Amino acid sequence: MMLVMQGERHEVDRLRQLTAQVAAREPEAEEAWTAVFAQLANHYFANDTAALLSLVADAEKLGLVTAVARQTRHYFQGVAAFRQDRYDDALTLFADLLAAPDLPPDLRARALNARAVIYRHTGLLEEAMAGYRASLSLWQELGDDHYQGIVHLNLGIIAYGLRHYETADDHLRQAEAFFHAAGSAAWLRKVQSELGLVQRDLGNWEAALAYFDAYIAQSQAAGADEDVGVGEANRGEVLLFKGDLAGAKAALQTALRLLPGRAYRVDHLLHLGLVYQAEGNLAGAEELYRQALTLAEEIGRREILPHAYYHLADALRRQGQAEAALGIFAQAATIIQETRAPLRDEGLKISLLGRWQQVYEALVLHNLDLGRVEAAFTWAERARARAFAEGVRDQRHSAPNLAEMDAKARREWGEDMVSLPEMLASLRPGEMVLCYFTTGVLEQDMPLLRAIPADNPLREQALLPPRTLLFVLTDGGLTVHVCPLDPNLFATHSPRGFRAQRFLQTAVLQRLSRDLLPVMGSPLPDGQRSITIIPHGPLHRTPFTALLHREGGPALRYAPSGAILAWQRQRGTEPSGRGSLAVGYNSMAENGRSLRYTEAEVQQVAALLGGAAWTGPEPKKERLRATAVACRWLHIACHGWFDDADPLASYLETGAGERLTARELLADWRLSAELVTLSACETGVSQILRGDEPMGLVRAFLSAGARAVLVTQWPVDDLATFLLMGRFYAGIKEAGETADLAALLHGAQSWLQQLTISAAQIILDRSAINPPAAWAGLPAEAAPYAAPEYWAGFILVGGMARFSA
Repeated sequence: MMLVMQGERHEVDRLRQLTAQVAAREPEAEEAWTAVFAQLANHYFANDTAALLSLVADAEKLGLVTAVARQTRHYFQGVAAFRQDRYDDALTLFADLLAAPDLPPDLRARALNARAVIYRHTGLLEEAMAGYRASLSLWQELGDDHYQGIVHLNLGIIAYGLRHYETADDHLRQAEAFFHAAGSAAWLRKVQSELGLVQRDLGNWEAALAYFDAYIAQSQAAGADEDVGVGEANRGEVLLFKGDLAGAKAALQTALRLLPGRAYRVDHLLHLGLVYQAEGNLAGAEELYRQALTLAEEIGRREILPHAYYHLADALRRQGQAEAALGIFAQAATIIQETRAPLRDEGLKISLLGRWQQVYEALVLHNLDLGRVEAAFTWAERARARAFAEGVRDQRHSAPNLAEMDAKARREWGEDMVSLPEMLASLRPGEMVLCYFTTGVLEQDMPLLRAIPADNPLREQALLPPRTLLFVLTDGGLTVHVCPLDPNLFATHSPRGFRAQRFLQTAVLQRLSRDLLPVMGSPLPDGQRSITIIPHGPLHRTPFTALLHREGGPALRYAPSGAILAWQRQRGTEPSGRGSLAVGYNSMAENGRSLRYTEAEVQQVAALLGGAAWTGPEPKKERLRATAVACRWLHIACHGWFDDADPLASYLETGAGERLTARELLADWRLSAELVTLSACETGVSQILRGDEPMGLVRAFLSAGARAVLVTQWPVDDLATFLLMGRFYAGIKEAGETADLAALLHGAQSWLQQLTISAAQIILDRSAINPPAAWAGLPAEAAPYAAPEYWAGFILVGGMARFSA
């Protein structure tokens, strides 16, 4: 229980008496001194930094005898160093304290939490989260509500910083409940402030202002001027985004006067700079950004440096200082890479790059404005599916111990992506790679930015212009095109919002072809044999097969990034797997859609490739994991389901009640397959996280080692799938070792598009399958699957082009 204000004077007087006794070498007084000292230090930590520093300075003069007294003082020395922004000193103090084998559990838990706070401030997020979890575990064992609340508060803050708003809200609500139970009024105020920040970022400005106004009033009543300053700063930020520039400036200036510490002064200088920038005072904004940058570098707040560099570069760019701006933008990217490089947790890597994606978008656009196309492409590649690409790279090369490398070495390893000359050299005549890059996509940005009113001048300052860029790579070099299409037109708040029919209408396909493929012309260039599509952002939903497909035309494949494409080519064409396995299950999906032909499809594939067929409702998952590792061809036909809320929970239903999830595949599956075919609904759907990180079954199978994955972008007719797969695998059987999977898929799609009812009936009769009722009354020469919704949803991700130049 924290001290109430009226009891503070009594405790101060008592501590003074006990201090005199300890100074007089009365060891029996140390236990009481330690308890009162800790109570006062806790109180001052929450309410009065200056008093905390004075208290610790006085304690440092005492010759303490007992271990607990020394360790308690040691802990608050670390806290005081943190409050003075002496992060290195604080980390050293906490490391020394935690090394003590006799450290009491409560002090150990506090030291772990305090050190984790500093790790967060200095950008060491993995270490911060590990420290918080270790601290929380100890507090749970000790049954301490107050300190469980503190750790949940800190976990909420770190989740908020990563823009995991639901997780942040959950931790903050738990902290609120613990503080209520403990009667910790000062800390309840802090939770209210953090909940206000979550509402602010979600664009719920009135709710955020209600939290901040209550926080300010409660802090004023408690005489906590620092907290009043924090509340005014948060309130000013909301007013800035609402468009009340005068109110925002007044609130932020009040905050700067009230806050003695330097740590959060950086944030408030940056937001005050945004006010100046929105007012058109670019020189004033630049000066504030430079102050924020200098201060952040002095105190070691690395986690905010990319934002400071970005805003400074933007102000310079708008003042016409193009070269200076370019250098500052690049410095922001350097800090980002140095922060990400040591991380092993892929989720953190993705979150951090997504948080700073605007820096890379600005670098791409600014280099293009300067006419530096190669540099723009390089920055686009560094921003695209970065964590995915690094995972593929680390499969090729043993990753070094990044923790033992200096910042420069970590940065160089992180930037060890395939170069543009290497990519161009790997292309053969007749090959083309279309790399898209989108900027200013509001769907992927913070809700706060999307909610800025159109008449707020900050909107133009804070948001990058929406652009759809197309980088075209051929053996002749690199060119770039600006497509006349706003990427926000593809916006949807969920992959489930995608409907194939929206894009497959003739008029829409014509518009997309005209705007997204300006380089192609009509007809396609002669000699075009292979096209690789690397989508970006909302363009992952585009049915490029429907746009580009023509009989005798180029084969089409997809890749997550240019780096992944090049590294797959470096693996060579010789498969390491042997044999085939086909797995299928005719089931009823949760949406009521039943599968009738999947098990027949599996039997057909097994017969063509001479492999095994596993069908029926019995469990297969564990046996499949053990067997699939050695297969060259792996075919899975069953219901698939994409989980929008948790993409790695997306699954294949391999048996009755049995689900094989993307998370399981990433965890412990290893494959050597040349091709994995997922003949199921929506297996190609991925949630594209900011940073263009695809999360779903495709990522899982490629990460497990598959060279190529054949999937569907939308639910496809069951019988059409049976027919197309038969044709596709017949082509593999005939081609043997020279099989070009993309060319065979292209041929199978053309065949299905032209397949007549009479020709299809012959195939169905061989498999003892009755024709669908919908064919009744149609002429024998009708082509029931001519529309692109039946064949254009099948796409090949990865795979090698095999043809003679």
